[in-house]
Amino acid sequence: MPLHMPSLDIQTVTPVAVGLAVTYGVSRLTKIGSRDSRLPPGPPTTPIVGNLNMIPQKHSYIRFTQWGRQYGGVYSLKMGSSTYVVVSSLDAINEIFEANEEITAKSDIMNRRLGAQELLVFAPFGPLWRTLRHTAAGLMEPSAWNHQAPIILAESTQLLLDCVNEPEFLYYHLQRCVISTAFASIGGVRVPRFESPLRVKWYRILSTLSKLGEPGNVPPADLQPILKYFSSRSVPDWESQSRTAQSSLDEIIEEIVYDAGEREKQGKSTGCLAELLVQKGEKLGLDNDSISSIVAALLIGSTITTTPLLHFVTLFAAAYRQCQSKIHEELDRVVGPDRLPTLEDLPNLSYVSAFMKEVHRFRPVTPTGKVPHYTNSDISYQ
Repeated sequence: MPLHMPSLDIQTVTPVAVGLAVTYGVSRLTKIGSRDSRLPPGPPTTPIVGNLNMIPQKHSYIRFTQWGRQYGGVYSLKMGSSTYVVVSSLDAINEIFEANEEITAKSDIMNRRLGAQELLVFAPFGPLWRTLRHTAAGLMEPSAWNHQAPIILAESTQLLLDCVNEPEFLYYHLQRCVISTAFASIGGVRVPRFESPLRVKWYRILSTLSKLGEPGNVPPADLQPILKYFSSRSVPDWESQSRTAQSSLDEIIEEIVYDAGEREKQGKSTGCLAELLVQKGEKLGLDNDSISSIVAALLIGSTITTTPLLHFVTLFAAAYRQCQSKIHEELDRVVGPDRLPTLEDLPNLSYVSAFMKEVHRFRPVTPTGKVPHYTNSDISYQ
């Protein structure tokens, strides 16, 4: 007997198909931001945004510390479709990062944020990264800094004089001392006053780097990779800040490297590290961009960390007068009133060293690590 199938009107089929498509789309959409069962534990997620709505834009390290106590030394966060794993225990850091350096060395997330692929601190892992890091590490050896001791002494002396004459500007005097010491030692350029345009411009760059590196400040492309294909007009704040910071940084570093090369040609070397790199660049296999990358990394690394540490040490010394008195007593006993302390005095300044280490422990200058890394293969931990 022939079968007769009921006919379906197109007007009936269309709403059904649309309904199914919408249901499927909503189902897929709500899975964005959810945590895979294979990931480390973490705070509950919200559809689409994951944990992004729970991360403050400022002082996010406080929330991370709370989660670390709750979920352990290794936990995961979802930011849109992206997964972040937070490693907060020393044992986990050693096992995950130190033992898997080639797997965890990539930091292209910050490349997307700043467009700074040529900078050592943000460079992709590979042969160039190894060369730059090896060269930079050699420059940071104590023996390489011995001849810079007079610069440190001179800048410290000016710091004391500035603080006596203008104590109300202590915050900026500390900034000037750090940046002038770093730029004179690395680039052969001094910053004589805290009003100097170079100090203002440099710390504006550092402020932007810190802001863009804060985990709570996530660019749209990190939440949903497809957004990187949209016009930059959709994320003008991120684009403008990144471009401005990178342009200003390039301008400063290019001038430093160029001037270092000119001084070398004219026989007017100051003994700074940039001149050393220019002098030995060909032998080390470094082109001009590589030299600029190392100089930028040394300048950023030495100023973005030392400045806040000095600020914190000063604040803690003012807040804990009993510690300040003990520091004063030890300096008088070991160094005396007629000179400034030197690195040779450090082994005998046990209380001063302990105080500075305690400040650094209590208020680390980069509590969130700043530069996010990602793995290029799976890592199993415990």
